Amino acid sequence: MRHLLVSILVVVLIAACATRGDIDAAMTRLAGRPLAEAIDRLGDPGDQVKRGDETVSIWTARRTGTYNVPDTQYVSHDGRFFAVTGFQNITYDHRCKLEVVVGPDDLIRTWHTEGDSAGCAALVRRLRE
Repeated sequence: MRHLLVSILVVVLIAACATRGDIDAAMTRLAGRPLAEAIDRLGDPGDQVKRGDETVSIWTARRTGTYNVPDTQYVSHDGRFFAVTGFQNITYDHRCKLEVVVGPDDLIRTWHTEGDSAGCAALVRRLRE
């Protein structure tokens, strides 16, 4: 069981690096371009916030659900050991937030992402289109 969880963690960490790189690569191509190009790919932002002369457009994505993993318990009865296998429900909640900052000229200046690779996957797909 412990090996399975460690394996899942390693895969998630490796995927997180690749997805962050994918977002950064796509956003680097959009740097200095009009915000409308990001909107064409991502759809309308869920929120926009004014900060001085800059506007921050915010997109979010979220995936939730559960999956089952085997869970083996070892029990002893009358000096004999038995393996009893059941399943454990694992709940996941993957989130991603992309903030894109534009100046008064409406050109993309910078961006910031928060979240994990699975949460950001949907945004990456749309940015690649």
